[in-house]
Amino acid sequence: MMSKRNPGMYFTLTLKRWANLLYYREQIDNEVKVLDCKSRPVDFCVHIGDGYFVTVKDSWNYVHIFYYNIRVPYVKPMCEDVGYCSDISLHFDEWARLLELIPADHEQYPELDNEQPVHEDDDEVTVQLMQLHMLHSAC
Repeated sequence: MMSKRNPGMYFTLTLKRWANLLYYREQIDNEVKVLDCKSRPVDFCVHIGDGYFVTVKDSWNYVHIFYYNIRVPYVKPMCEDVGYCSDISLHFDEWARLLELIPADHEQYPELDNEQPVHEDDDEVTVQLMQLHMLHSAC
């Protein structure tokens, strides 16, 4: 994913993380719509693999995809000098555009359809989600 707001900045997902993002896209999109309408409080977080998470939260007008490792003290994700970011924030219009582009991307790159979502149900992910919830509640 390339940033239009910050040319030269990009964010990548492995096929596995992409498959997991697609698996959860309806839930994520539902939370975006609820937040956009302000019909109820939103504090949504889902793990898409290998320490990468997607959050949608009250007072944030974007979908946040980022890496978090419980073994490393939390530091706000930053972009490296080479332009790679460990996180990306998609404003709601960018999220909607990403959803629109998925069919064309999968047509052009059929290997994207071959990867199956993997659901990691281990204690470490549960601990990470709990820590993220506490961290985001403090923001």
